[in-house]
Amino acid sequence: MKQPVINVRIVKRPFGEAPEEIRDAWIGVLLPVLTDCASPMEAHALGVLSGPRSLFGLWLKQWFPPKEPPVRGYAVDAPTAFGRLETVNPSAAEW
Repeated sequence: MKQPVINVRIVKRPFGEAPEEIRDAWIGVLLPVLTDCASPMEAHALGVLSGPRSLFGLWLKQWFPPKEPPVRGYAVDAPTAFGRLETVNPSAAEW
């Protein structure tokens, strides 16, 4: 039996380092949740500007997480998410 697709719609401006107009472009976008991660999860977020730029940097972040508390949300496929953003706001997706 095929599992149902679970979607989440962005209803308010996401937090993050991108400019407000870029984060606002996500509002209203419907994103499919990864089927293996259908429940909300907590994880330390990585900044789009301040996040690691190498595999070694990513490894360091895993062993020495930031002092900020973890964020709660759903796991989605990034290429699909940006594809959907591109349909509503190509310049935001390009950023």
